[in-house]
Amino acid sequence: MNRKRAAISVGLLSLLAAVAGGLALSLKHQPTFYRAALADSAPPEVRREKAREFVRTTLQLVDEIRHEDRWAHEFSEDAVNGWLTEELPVRYSELLPPDVAAPRVKFEKGMVRLAFQIRHGMWKGVVSGQVRPFVAGTNQLALEIESARIGLVPIPVDELLGEFVSKMKSSGWQLHWKNTGEHDVLVIDLDDDLAPESSAQRPFLEAIELEPGLLRISGRRMIDADDAARVADRVE
Repeated sequence: MNRKRAAISVGLLSLLAAVAGGLALSLKHQPTFYRAALADSAPPEVRREKAREFVRTTLQLVDEIRHEDRWAHEFSEDAVNGWLTEELPVRYSELLPPDVAAPRVKFEKGMVRLAFQIRHGMWKGVVSGQVRPFVAGTNQLALEIESARIGLVPIPVDELLGEFVSKMKSSGWQLHWKNTGEHDVLVIDLDDDLAPESSAQRPFLEAIELEPGLLRISGRRMIDADDAARVADRVE
């Protein structure tokens, strides 16, 4: 009997060790695109030029939104990751929570993959997610959260983004949650504070398009009833 108990005990301990080891490996998993992005061997001067490209495109877009009747610009995945690598941690480190580092993105058809490192005490892992952006209504940017994980382990979206949403709201942004029936959707109202009489002159976000390696944003200044109907809310 003692031998039987010993065998059972050893078996249970082995099972627990296997489960713990599997969980540890699951938490330490890194998406393939993220490993590739971190292993990018491009010279620093190339990444810095990509970062400058991102800044130039952003400034051009802002200027056109302010002064042009129509506007459209493209952001390459390399330019965004160049900025995240070279500019964000140096010049805008306050934008990142203290336990978050090395964010990277990957643009695919209709979707953004993103990942970043997170540290909690002695533990370090990678948070990743899939986000599908679209125009949900008149000047409403919607971010449909298709997945959120630490390693391979799913995590609740509100747990991941709750603090971020609270900070954005306290800074004056208008955000609210909706649901498609399958996924949570974070909706950002881009001009909630504009008076109705100014609507004919306000910038109007028409489309956000994603292709492999490329993000395209377009819009125009004048809107009418047909415009508003064409971007009727997709989420319940």
